[in-house]
Order: sequence, then structure tokens, then C-alpha cells
Amino acid sequence: MKYKKKCIIIIGMHRSGTSAVAGLLNNVGINCGKDLLPVSKFNKRGYFENREVVAINEELLKEYSATWDTNISFENVQFGANQTLRNRAKKVLEEFVDDDVFLLKDPRISLLFPFWEDLLTKSGVLIECILVIRNPIEIADSLRKRNDLDFDYSINLWYNYVKQAEIFSRPYSRIIVHYDDLLSKDKDLQNSINKFLQDSRVRVDLKTQNIVSRQLKHSNIEFDSNVLTSTHKKLYSILSRKQLDTEILDEIYSDQARDEKFYTNKVANLGTTFYIDQGEGFSEDNTRKVPLNIVNGFSIVELKLNERTAIKQIRWDPLEHSCSVAVIDIELAVGGKKYPVDYKGLLTNGFWIDVDTIIFESEDPQIYFPKINNKNISIKLIFDVLDRTTKLGRSLVPFSVSCKKKMNEAKQRISKLENSIFDFNSKNEQYVSYFKSLEVATSLLKNEVEELQAENKQILAAFNELKAEQISTVNEKNLLLKRKDKEINEKNLLLEQKNKELDELFLKMNGTIELNLSISAEKSHWKNSYDLLLNDLDNLKRDRTQLENRLEEMKIKNRIKSFFK
Repeated sequence: MKYKKKCIIIIGMHRSGTSAVAGLLNNVGINCGKDLLPVSKFNKRGYFENREVVAINEELLKEYSATWDTNISFENVQFGANQTLRNRAKKVLEEFVDDDVFLLKDPRISLLFPFWEDLLTKSGVLIECILVIRNPIEIADSLRKRNDLDFDYSINLWYNYVKQAEIFSRPYSRIIVHYDDLLSKDKDLQNSINKFLQDSRVRVDLKTQNIVSRQLKHSNIEFDSNVLTSTHKKLYSILSRKQLDTEILDEIYSDQARDEKFYTNKVANLGTTFYIDQGEGFSEDNTRKVPLNIVNGFSIVELKLNERTAIKQIRWDPLEHSCSVAVIDIELAVGGKKYPVDYKGLLTNGFWIDVDTIIFESEDPQIYFPKINNKNISIKLIFDVLDRTTKLGRSLVPFSVSCKKKMNEAKQRISKLENSIFDFNSKNEQYVSYFKSLEVATSLLKNEVEELQAENKQILAAFNELKAEQISTVNEKNLLLKRKDKEINEKNLLLEQKNKELDELFLKMNGTIELNLSISAEKSHWKNSYDLLLNDLDNLKRDRTQLENRLEEMKIKNRIKSFFK
């Protein structure tokens, strides 16, 4: 068959790094879709999940009464019945009509792979797969923080997702990407991804990609094989080495299925025991052995009692040997009325390691219900139990050992504290004597304080007197200021009147000045005329003198002339 285009499907468990891989490919140009889920506080760089793809997957799961965190297998399921969802999925594929290669990413596809596989192959699309792997303990820790999921349930959920994703993707070209290699920007991983994408004409450079950052990894837990079952440990080990040997993987899956069937049958056949106390204490003569009903891996048991003598208390022995019990739900009815049960309020010879999980190292595990006094009692329990010898489902014994170790350390610390207390008591008399001397000093200080308080009262009284005097002085000054203000206002009025008179005087002076200027001009004119007259007078005097001189000359000439006659 000739394929028109290619679809890369990213599969793997939630919180395993699928978003980081999808973001990496999206950054180099591989289309994830138009309408993507928004970022959140749990994924600040984005999920790179097509909103409609997620919605379709949720609807598919809902048809089987499941959600993303339901531990369910779709290995033998046919998804062809719901034509409405197929039509919606076809519209999603139409978004990529212009893309030679595109990307589908949603961890739910790990379970629902056959639905999308059928749709893509019939549309002429080549499928290639990237299986993302991460330390399952870190995944469980991340799911605990985000969804409050139980550790062991998350580990089993991881196994279910990875197993189905691996089996469904076998017919297609695929690679494994380990989240830690992605964070460390491993060169070999970069080469593997580029080789896988060589037909897509894109290349990635991990060193330049900010979509991958160790700062965004909030769960950093070193891998500890002691908290995993042998099956889970083997699966993670082989996938971490990038090995996809289907024979080895099938053997792992087969061992897990066989052990689960054996354990389920064993627990169901063993049943569980209730001890009844009707006033004479608990004894083997008054017990109820109840078989277990195993549903989806959980044990369900119901006990109904209608006795002639009132029941004082009930003790529940989950198994006849050491085990761990996770209490999922308890329904207690007394006299036909239901009562809530506080798990932490249950007395037990085991110890709690979680909000709902008890571990028993005793070969006779016991859980005591609250004391009652009624003939009619009904109990329904939903729980998960682990036979320690099988190491299946839960593996809590290592936690028990760790807790014991911590308890011993705590006892040692308590012993040291007791020694410290003894030393303290030996010095207690010195402290008492010291405290007595402090009491004497305190008494003396108290007397000094009282004296100071008395002085303070006197100072305060003097201050108040001064304050009163100051207030009186201020009031007098205020009255004086008011009088001064009044005088100033009167002076201002008088000044305004004088200013008016002065203005009138200035007007008169201006007239006088103009007159004086006119007289001065006239005076200057007459002075000039007077000066001219004086000048004329001087001229006349010179002329007269000249005339007199000529007349004298003429007289002399006439005398001379007369003489000569």
C-alpha cells in the first residue's frame, strides 16, 4: 500500500515525559494540531495534545466505564461500533491535510491504539511510534502529587499502559526514548531520534531546545528495585536498555498474568475471618469465615449478623499470616443504621504506612472495629491484600524494615534524651538556687520600678501644670494677637486714606511742575533776550566810544586846520 503521509504517535504512561517529546518535535516543525490543551501548573511548557483527540479518547473510555486511571486492558477489544466518534476522529485528521508528517500525542492512545490504528491505516497514513519510558517510582510520586493516587496502584497502572503500548506498536517502526536521556540531552539519543525522523526532513538539536529542562522535573527519585515486583523491575530494566525483544517481553507478561491468577485464586480460597465478642472475649469458638469476591483485583467481603445476644465488638483477621492490607472502603451498619468509620481510628497489631494501608509482620494480623452493643450488625469491606510470600501487587515489606530501622534509631535518640534529662535533673538544684537569687533581684527591681513609677507620677503632674500654664499663656497671646490684628487693620485703613490724599497731592504737584516748567521756559526766553540787549548795549557803548574818539580827532583836526588858516 502506498502511503500518502505519515503520523508519529507518541505513547507511554502519563507523567513519563511524553509532553516533552511532543514539544521537541513540534518545535522542529511537526504539527500537533490547531486546538491544543492549555498549559497548567503541572505542565508549564504545555501538553501538546489535540483537545479533540483527548475528548474522543475520554468518550471511548467512558463506553467501557473507564477513565484514564482505570486499570483496564483493551488488547481484545474491537472499536468499530461508534460511528460518531469515528467521524469526529476523521475531522481531526483533516486538520493535517497540508502536512506530509504530523503528530498525535495523548497517553490514552497507549490503551486505545487499535481505534486510531484502524482509522489511520484506512486513510492511507503510515504509522510510526515513539515509546517514552521513565522511572516508574518517579511516575508514581508525580501521580501522588497531582492526583493523590496510591503508590502501588500507580505502579500497576504504569505496567498496564507500557505493556499495551509496547504490544500495540509492534507492527510499526518505533524507538524508545528515556526521559532521563532527554533531560541530559544525550548525544546518542539525539542521533537515534534524527535517524528515526530521517524521512520527515527534520532534525532535532537537544542542546538548543528549551522545551526540555531539569528545572521542570519535580519528582527526582533514585530507582529502587526493592519497592517493585520482579515483573515490574524486569520490564523497566529491559525497556531502559532500549531493547524490544518481543520474546523476552512476552515471557515477562506471561509470568505476570500467571502470578496474578495464582495469587487471586489463593487469596479468594483462603477467605477472611471475623471474630465475635459477645461479652466473653474473642475465641476460636465464635468466628465467621467469609470467602472473598475478587473484582478488578480488589477483594470484596460482606458479613451480616443477627444474633440473639448483643455483640460487643468485632475483630477482623484479613489472612492467617503476615500481609499488608489497603482498606478501600468500609460500610458499617448497626441496627440498620449506617455509621462512618475512621480508618485511622481502627486499632490493629500492624502499623500504618499510608493513609489507608496497614502492614502486618505478625503471622496473626488483627484489626479491631469500634466497640458496639447491638444484635444486628452488617459490615461490607473493599480492600486489597498482599500475601508477603508472593511479592505481587504491593511490595511493602521493605517499607516495614525501613520503619523498624527508623524506630530503632528513634529509640536510641530517646535514650540519649533520657540521659540528657538525667544530667539536667542533676543540675536542677543549681538552677533552683539561681532562680531564687533571680527572685530576690526581681523583688529589688520591683521596688525600684515602684519608686520610678511614683517619680513618674510627680513628673507627669508637673508636666500637666506646665501644660496648663502654657495653654493659658497661649490663650493670652492669642487675645493680644487679635488686638494687634485689629490695630493693624485700622492702620491699614488709615494708610489707604493717606495714600488717596498722597495721590491727590501728586496730581497737584504734577500740575505745579508743569507750570514751573512753562515759567522756566519763558524765563529762559527772556534771559536770552536780556543777554541780547546787553550785547547790543555793549556794542552801542563801543560805537559811542568810537564816535567820541572820532569826534575828538575831528576837533583836533579842526584846531590844526584852524591854526594853519
